[in-house]
Amino acid sequence: REFLSTWSTNGRQHAAARLLDPHKLVPPPSVARFMSGESHRALRPKDQRLDLFMAELFQQIAATSPVDVQLASWDLYHGHLFVYSHGDMLDLGILFHAREFPTDYRTSRYGDTYPVGHAAMGGEKDVRIGSECCTQDPDFHLRNYVWLMSLNQVFLVDPTDQSFNEEWIPCKEFHTLHEVTCSGHGHQGRALGDVNYFPFLETHQVLWCLRDSFPPTLLVLHAHQEGGLEAVNDLLKNMASSKLSQLVSSLTSPSCIFKDQVPIEIQESVLGQATELSREKKASLVTGNAVETDKMLLRGLEENFAKQLLEATASSEGIYSEFRASNLLQVVSGEHRGPELVTRFGQGDHDLTVSRACLKVAFYPESTLEALELLHAHPELGPQGAAQQVVDQKEALTRRLFEAQGISSKALREAAGVVEQLEQLVEGKLGEAGKGLYSVLDQTRECLGVLEQLSQRARAVQYATPDGSVAVDQVKAQAVEISSHVKKIAAQHLLSTKL
Repeated sequence: REFLSTWSTNGRQHAAARLLDPHKLVPPPSVARFMSGESHRALRPKDQRLDLFMAELFQQIAATSPVDVQLASWDLYHGHLFVYSHGDMLDLGILFHAREFPTDYRTSRYGDTYPVGHAAMGGEKDVRIGSECCTQDPDFHLRNYVWLMSLNQVFLVDPTDQSFNEEWIPCKEFHTLHEVTCSGHGHQGRALGDVNYFPFLETHQVLWCLRDSFPPTLLVLHAHQEGGLEAVNDLLKNMASSKLSQLVSSLTSPSCIFKDQVPIEIQESVLGQATELSREKKASLVTGNAVETDKMLLRGLEENFAKQLLEATASSEGIYSEFRASNLLQVVSGEHRGPELVTRFGQGDHDLTVSRACLKVAFYPESTLEALELLHAHPELGPQGAAQQVVDQKEALTRRLFEAQGISSKALREAAGVVEQLEQLVEGKLGEAGKGLYSVLDQTRECLGVLEQLSQRARAVQYATPDGSVAVDQVKAQAVEISSHVKKIAAQHLLSTKL
């Protein structure tokens, strides 16, 4: 509860600093490739009872789940922490994922599926080695578990239940629920990070990878422990301007909780170097921003207007970008809008402040102009609300497009697999039986050719428009139907041959 309270008042970084011990843990090679969060570093809580409690949660799921769960690197080994709020109430939750690496797991959601141990999947380092689950298992969808601090109970999520919103799990093949969805706000700021549990390790079986848990002061401490002042100097030279500013602020604020993370004997030298490097980076920033300003002036803009656009779209580091500024320019100025945008949205100008608020969420000029139209029709949404609604609609279309393309590719792969089995069966067959199998093989090969064409048509659609999504949905339906037909024909002949 203290962690949650600190997060609410001071944010993730302060909450992590109060919860976790600053000593860095390095995950051993045997588990590094499985780590959720970061593979090369982790932390542990100051209160070791939290490790015991976390281990008990994992063990409870494995022992009491109505479906089989194993505490293994291919099954249940990690959870994602999140904050859930309802009204004035804040709650801490953990989303546990079981069946993480089924035998048909792919590194790309819609890529090819390789045999376990294949070179393309890492060979001996294939994360699926030892896996005993598959997405085709009838209960594979029962892989998401949620623990809530307020109830101190674990719940198994059933995404097939009628009351479950199917949009919460966009991928119907792997059935992965995300912690941002669990937060109820779809906001990354409520995703707190990950915890990993490997009971077979001799020490540090629980490894914490919370977000923002490595502030600049802690990075300095670890660099000093590992390589002395030389390592600290190298770290500072490569540190971003915002991190340097944070480091300077931490070392010059007596009450800052991060200050004590830097050994007292090097605080003065670190502060001096960080201050000097920060000054140099700011000078470099001024030079770079002048170059971007000149690019905008070449467009024939007045200097004040160009700087307004650049400042409105500057990065968190204060870096100007002609690309981002030109996107905003197309939104606020009809005169600088491209022909396609003019055809759709006209040449009317828009308020810079409102446009900037929409662009910050929508990112692209087209989406931002759509958001402004929506905002005009529904002012109660506000700029960010209107932009988010447009983004959500486009993301839904994109998910729909990708899913249809993926299912079409999967239909092709499955049909190709059974055709290959038929080809192996036909080899060496003579007489009438052989003629019959050749005829069947010709039919399935013809279907396979159609499937290849359908798969190519599906992949050719690059933009997630309503019309494009409908077209790919139709292709998907045809591909699934043909693939099922091929598998049915093949199954009949494969079975009859065995008999």
